[in-house]
Amino acid sequence: MNTVVSTRMNTAFVYQEEDNVESPAPNPEVSRDPVIPTPSPPIKVMSRSEAIRARLREKEKRLSSLVRGSNEDGTGSFLCQMASVKDSLKKVEDEKSELENELERLRNSTGEDEFLKEKMAGIQEGFDKQVAKIQELQDEVNSKSSSIQHLRDELVGKLQKIVELEFDLETHDVHYTSYAAEQFKLGEDALAEIKNRERNVMQLGEDSTTSVGSMESKKTVSPRRAQKLISKLLADLDDLEARFKNEKLESSTKMQQLLLDNEDLRTKIQILEARTQESKDVDDSSETSSDFYADIDLVVSLRKRAETLEAKRVLYRKEMDRLQSELSESRKEANCAVQKANLELDRVSIENQTMKTRIETLESDLPRSDSGVRVYATVEKRIREAYTEMAKLESAVEIKDRQLGTLKKEVTSLRMKEISHGNVNGKAFTDFDSELLRSAHVSHGVAGDGDHDSAADSSYIAELQAQLQEAQQQLVKKDQELVIERAKAASTAAGLLARITELSNRRLPAEEKPPRQDKTTPETQEKDVSKPAKRGRGRAFRFYR
Repeated sequence: MNTVVSTRMNTAFVYQEEDNVESPAPNPEVSRDPVIPTPSPPIKVMSRSEAIRARLREKEKRLSSLVRGSNEDGTGSFLCQMASVKDSLKKVEDEKSELENELERLRNSTGEDEFLKEKMAGIQEGFDKQVAKIQELQDEVNSKSSSIQHLRDELVGKLQKIVELEFDLETHDVHYTSYAAEQFKLGEDALAEIKNRERNVMQLGEDSTTSVGSMESKKTVSPRRAQKLISKLLADLDDLEARFKNEKLESSTKMQQLLLDNEDLRTKIQILEARTQESKDVDDSSETSSDFYADIDLVVSLRKRAETLEAKRVLYRKEMDRLQSELSESRKEANCAVQKANLELDRVSIENQTMKTRIETLESDLPRSDSGVRVYATVEKRIREAYTEMAKLESAVEIKDRQLGTLKKEVTSLRMKEISHGNVNGKAFTDFDSELLRSAHVSHGVAGDGDHDSAADSSYIAELQAQLQEAQQQLVKKDQELVIERAKAASTAAGLLARITELSNRRLPAEEKPPRQDKTTPETQEKDVSKPAKRGRGRAFRFYR
């Protein structure tokens, strides 16, 4: 007896082949019942909807990695980059406030020095330019972040819409999957029915009395027959699987056709939307259809949108790198400006310290040197004389201004009187000339008789005009001299005030310092006590305080 093993679709069947050698009658319960194992279900193949779902999950993971973190530590993510940009902008704002405070302190410490004021103005102008540039960069970063957030929200919404549509599409595959499971269950029921039929036939063979009947019953349920039935069932299952694949391919082809139709509908919808924007009266049905087609259009346009978003992300990375480089350059320029300001401040502080040291040395040497006291007394005397002279000049200028104002008022009143009396000659002279003309008329009226000819009057008028011109020239000269004297007095006063302010500013920091402990011996202290006059003369700086 030979044993033959046949395998098909992960199913093994064992049956025996009879030889010519006679063998004892086998036990009907053991030999007549062939081993028919239960077939295992076919290997599950990933459907199209599952593959689309897997791709969607991969895209969502990729999008979340782009938004939340692209590296292992998450330092290359968009949110981390935005946080770093915000931190850098905050640092720049802190540096800006520090620079403003430093510039304000430098501006206050310059005092009346025009050179330092000009330098501080230049530094302030450069700083303002840097601040404006940083503000522009910050506005650009904010606009980029808002646009990227908008695109991200749009992409998330469209991905959700794609998932909903893919779930609707999956119902077709679910129908065929359930159909295949039902057919597989029918195959299992058929196998169970074959087993029951073989058992019934075996029981009938035992009850029969004739051996012929038993042999016929044995031949009707042979293992070969059972193998053929199972092979037919498996062939039916293979046919069902092929039909399922063909129908799935047809459904995918139909889906592609639907996508193409959706593309055409999208174009039509765009035309309809353009028309509806131009027209004011739109029907509700057209609005409903446009919304429906717009939802269908999202399925097609979103795939293209994902590719464009990837390209935009690369462009955004480049833009962020450019902004970072510009921010670093602006920070370097701001640091250079701060260093220059610090150097200028150090120079001013060194000069101030040098002047303070010089004043301290002069104060320490002042009680012991009579020549220095005499020099300072002479300077003080000159300053007082200059102040006195300046006060005299100011008083003289003020008196002359008052006299001129009084004369102008009198001349104006006289001209008004002459105009009111209808005097024609009053229009030909100035304010000051009308005064001289009035006095000349009075003297001429007293000396003359009253009957003069026209020639005498014309000569008299010419003489008066000559006198008036001469008086005008003298008045112009006096005005010029007053202007020159006033300018000289103002320049002298400005120079003296600047000198006094400088000396007082140099004197005040020295007085604010604690008194120095002079290393003097008792003999020198006795000498200083015995010379009170020199100490009194050494306080000549009290005038400058």
